[in-house]
Amino acid sequence: MILMSSFWDDVSEPPDHLAARERGMTAREESIWEGSDGDMSINQIHNNVAEHNPSASTSQVQEMTVDLVRSLLSDGLFELSPKAVREDASLEERIDWIRSLYVEHFDEPTKWWPSIWLYVTDKGRQEADRIREKYFSNAASPRGVAEELTAEESQSLQEHLSGHPERGRDDRGRGYPGPELGR
Repeated sequence: MILMSSFWDDVSEPPDHLAARERGMTAREESIWEGSDGDMSINQIHNNVAEHNPSASTSQVQEMTVDLVRSLLSDGLFELSPKAVREDASLEERIDWIRSLYVEHFDEPTKWWPSIWLYVTDKGRQEADRIREKYFSNAASPRGVAEELTAEESQSLQEHLSGHPERGRDDRGRGYPGPELGR
C-alpha cells in the first residue's frame, strides 16, 4: 500500500485523524468531514481510503478512491474543480478524467495530485455537520477535536508548530485549525 506524502510528513498523524478513526468514522465520513472547510485534494481521499483499508493493494485503494469520489460528486456533496474538465461534462466523463490522471499516472503524483480538487457544496457542509454531531457532539468545527486533546498532546502540538513557522499553513494558505487557533 502506498500512502502519498502529506502536509504532516514529520508528524505521526494530526490529532483529528486519530480522533476520527477512534470514533469509528468511515473513509467517506472522514473525507466529508475534512473537506467541509472548503476543498480537498484526491490525495486526502486516497490517504483516508488507504488508512481505513490497510490490507488493500494499491490498485484496490485506487478503485475505492475513485468510487468514493464518484459517490461524493453524484450525491452533490462536492464538485470537481471547474478548471479540471468542461463545465458540461457528465459525471462519467469527470470520473474518466480522474481515472486517466490518478490511476494511469499514479507513479507520477505531480501529474494528478495538484490537478484533482473537490470543492464542498452547501449539501456537503450539511452532511459534515451531521457527521460532526454524530462523532463530536461537543465540537463546533470541522477540526473541532481540540477539546479531545490532553494537555500534554496540546502542548506537544503547540511546540511542534512553533518550531516550524511554515507549519500551521497548508500549500493553499489555509491555517491549520488546531488548538492554538481555537476554531
